[in-house]
Amino acid sequence: FQVAPEETGGRLIYEVGGGQWDIPALRRLLETIVPYQTSFHDFEVQQRFERIGERVMVLNGRRIERKDGKPGLILLGIEDITERFMVRRRLEESEGRYRKLVEEINSIIIGIDQNGTITFFNRFSEKLFGYAREEVVGKSFVGTIIPAVDFDGMDNGGLIARILTNPMEFYSAESEGMRSDGGRIWFSWSAHITNKKPGRTIEVLIDGNDITERKEARIALRRHAEALYAANRDLEAFSYSVSHDLRNPLTTISTLTGLLHDDYAECLDTEGRQILGHIKASTAKMRRLIDSLLCLSRAGRQRIEREDVLLSVIVRDFLRDLKNSNPDRRVEYAIQENVHAHADRGLITIALENLLRNAWKFTATRKSTRIEFGSVDRGGTRAFYVRDNGVGFNPRHADELFEPFRRAHDQREFAGSGIGLSIVQRIITKHGGTVWAEGAEGKGATFFFTLGER
Repeated sequence: FQVAPEETGGRLIYEVGGGQWDIPALRRLLETIVPYQTSFHDFEVQQRFERIGERVMVLNGRRIERKDGKPGLILLGIEDITERFMVRRRLEESEGRYRKLVEEINSIIIGIDQNGTITFFNRFSEKLFGYAREEVVGKSFVGTIIPAVDFDGMDNGGLIARILTNPMEFYSAESEGMRSDGGRIWFSWSAHITNKKPGRTIEVLIDGNDITERKEARIALRRHAEALYAANRDLEAFSYSVSHDLRNPLTTISTLTGLLHDDYAECLDTEGRQILGHIKASTAKMRRLIDSLLCLSRAGRQRIEREDVLLSVIVRDFLRDLKNSNPDRRVEYAIQENVHAHADRGLITIALENLLRNAWKFTATRKSTRIEFGSVDRGGTRAFYVRDNGVGFNPRHADELFEPFRRAHDQREFAGSGIGLSIVQRIITKHGGTVWAEGAEGKGATFFFTLGER
């Protein structure tokens, strides 16, 4: 306290240091308490001194009686605890700010002890779950705030038990929450060990956020996807069944028509033979349509088995077959060499053949046919393409080209089942890719596709 010995001898304590020790609390202690008590302990006093500034002291004193009859003494112990006091005050201020933050933050903050019992429940939690703090503190977190097993089948009781028995691990989860009114919400949360002893958790702080809207949208989307999958599966099964069942009567019609032509054609007049020809042509068209429907159904049901496939060879061989079947057509090919893809060999062959057959059909009215195949980079993704110089299409209807039985041109001019591009789209989608068309009327068309390759 920066007081010299000569300043103290024979003086009242209140006079020491120029009267700075004349502290009202000290006077009360020495003049009122000590005469009636033999001692006092841990009496805290705060005083500003001229030389050393504000100090906080703890006083301990004992009255000592002399045996020689002289006036008694007071043994006064003075401990300067200023630094300790300042640390304590900073901690209290920090704790106050922390509690204010925890109370006012728009997040879930819940404390639980080693038994899973709620010890703290902030205001946002009160608002979100509909409970007042006093209604939940002292109750089990599992069963009050979250169910033992939630909608997704998560064992919440087991999860909390693992957190409490493994204090060094960090956990995060999404859980179903139970409101006081019986409603359900969803919240994401993480657990932090705030107080622990070796091998035993004392307190866990849970912080989280309300994700009800996002979770419900995700659940609705999942249910919609499941319903859509079931509907597609039923539709594919129906298409396969109907197509398969139609083949038998169609085969009978085709066989009988052939017998009628072979054995009785001479008995028919010109009109009769024309009618017979129409029946045969319609039967053949119906067979192609059924085969296309079966192919469309199989494309949706078949499992993908990827391997390295050399697409350039598939394209070259199929175009050669088309040329051999129509040797009089003038055709020019531009096939990029060594184009590989990681795809299902059978399905990608079907897709390419449909695209090439499409290009072959819509260039039939040209004096000279040109068909190209290759791959390009489109926005960082490799896209494959089949390009032709055919009649093209109205670009406003590009998306409609892949719908079953939707035609961009008159069937009398360009015959077909109307399912070929639908088969292509289903195969490409099954690979995780996309397919699209670019073109203009009278200027040809280009069909691009990706295969979801990583």
